[in-house]
Order: sequence, then C-alpha cells, then structure tokens
Amino acid sequence: MWSDRSDEIVNRLGWLDIAVRMDEERHCIDALLQDLQQEGYTQAVLLGMGGSSLAPEVFARTFGSGPMTLRILDSTHPAAVQGLADSLDPARTVFIVATKSGTTAETLSLFKYFHKQLQDQLGEAEAGAHFVAITDAGSELVKLGLACSFRAVFINDPNIGGRYSALSHFGMIPAALVGVNLRRMLRRAMETKNDCGRHITGSLNPGAQIGVVMAEMAKAGRDKLTVIADEEVASFADWLEQLIAESTGKSGTGIVPVVGEPAASPEAYGADRLFVHLQWSDAGAQDAKVQALIDAGHPVIRVRFRD
Repeated sequence: MWSDRSDEIVNRLGWLDIAVRMDEERHCIDALLQDLQQEGYTQAVLLGMGGSSLAPEVFARTFGSGPMTLRILDSTHPAAVQGLADSLDPARTVFIVATKSGTTAETLSLFKYFHKQLQDQLGEAEAGAHFVAITDAGSELVKLGLACSFRAVFINDPNIGGRYSALSHFGMIPAALVGVNLRRMLRRAMETKNDCGRHITGSLNPGAQIGVVMAEMAKAGRDKLTVIADEEVASFADWLEQLIAESTGKSGTGIVPVVGEPAASPEAYGADRLFVHLQWSDAGAQDAKVQALIDAGHPVIRVRFRD
C-alpha cells in the first residue's frame, strides 16, 4: 500500500482534511461568484491540464445549469482553442488559470492567448479583471497574477496532487460558478471522512470495505474494474478512471479501470472483471443489466448517490 519513500506519501495527504479547511474558505469563493454576477459575467472558462481539469469537468457536466456556463479547455489543439474563442463573449467571460506548479507550459500558453485577445478587445487596463488564478504559494503564476492585475489569486494547499484536488480551490471555485452548494458538498465530504475514519472498524467502514474488495479481487485476477454509471453521474466515472489508474498503477502492478464501455450480457465477460455500479436512482437505465451480472455470479460493488 505504501511506498518505501515515506516523503512521497506524507507530502501528498492534504486532501484528507481539506474539506474542513475549505469550509472556512467558501465565503471568499461565494463572494467571487457574487461579484461576477453583479458585473454581468455569464461564462467561465477553466484553463488547466490533467488533474487540474478533472473535477471541474465533472461539475460542469453534472451541474451545468447554474448561474454561469463553465467550459473546460485542456487542449492546445488550434481547432479546439479557436472553436472555444469564437463561442465566447469576452466582456462576459472570466478565465480560471489553474496550475499547481504555476509553470505548466500548456496552461500558460492558453492564458497568454486569451489575455492578448482581451487586451485587444477590451483594453489592457480591463483585461486582468477577467482572470482568476489557482496555484501553489510562491509559484510563477502568483507573480504573473500580480503583474497582470488578476481579479484574484487563490493559493491552494501544496500537499494535494492534481487528481485529489476536487475539494480544494481547484474544484470548489469551478463548482461554485455552476451553482453547486459548497456548504452542502463540504458537509457531505466531512461526513464521509468521519464514516471512513480510523476510529471506524473495517466491517463498518465503507472506504475500507471498498478498498479491501478491490485489492482482494485484483489479487485473485479480477483487476479490470469496470464502471457502469447511470447517465446523471457518468462524468464522475471519467475522474474515477484517472484516480484509480494513476494511484494504483505503480511498480508494475495496478488496477485497470474500464470506463465508458456499454454494459454487455454476463456471458460476454471473463473472470478478470470487478464491476462498480454508480447508481443515481432505484429505477435507472442500468439496473436490469447490473442485476443480470449479479445473478450470473459476477462481483458487483453498488454505490448509490443521495443527490
């Protein structure tokens, strides 16, 4: 479970209690949203690569009908950049520049492109107010934000890796812009942390139970974790894919997540599968297919979303 190099573990565990600390920060995020709405902003674009864009993508696809429209740009392909640029109203758009290191070349290139556009269209004095940065303390992006008069620069916990950053500024700021109730989300996260705490025995600890099942199934040859998701939470599976693949895929071992594969009949699968059903309701479109897998003896973990 643990690396021989303890320093590579200790300095990456900030996500374990980030919900508590972000509960103190949410008022600043709410104030940002309020200011943007009062000034007539209707669109937000997150500029970020890899882990910096995973959680925002989930929030954008799941809660897409909030106070602002959120778009994710995690590509430097000219067609993708130009297509997005052509669809925006610059005067009503805020750009979130998200990079932990503050030096991600792709993210900074995207910033420079859109900043130049806004300078040309709105003037140099106004362009900076259309940008918000999320980064680690002391990064080059902090300096850039000050030099270009960004609307805000949010300093994230440096002990959180990209794919674990959903409940940090990297996830909560985009979430707020699409209307997610931050207080409720953080409260749910703290409840889950408590339910999975070290004081909860394994038989009552849902996190430990899922982890043990995944590990034991993988050791028995069922190392293809196949996610079957109801449409309402399908985007969550994409984030889960990288979380599992990059976190367990170390030193020649790991669990292979299978996401987006249409559910087949039970006989189509071999003995290398462990299924996870992300269930939105009791009458979801995937229920009958998942029940058929259970009836045929395939192992299935079912995760029910409350709301």
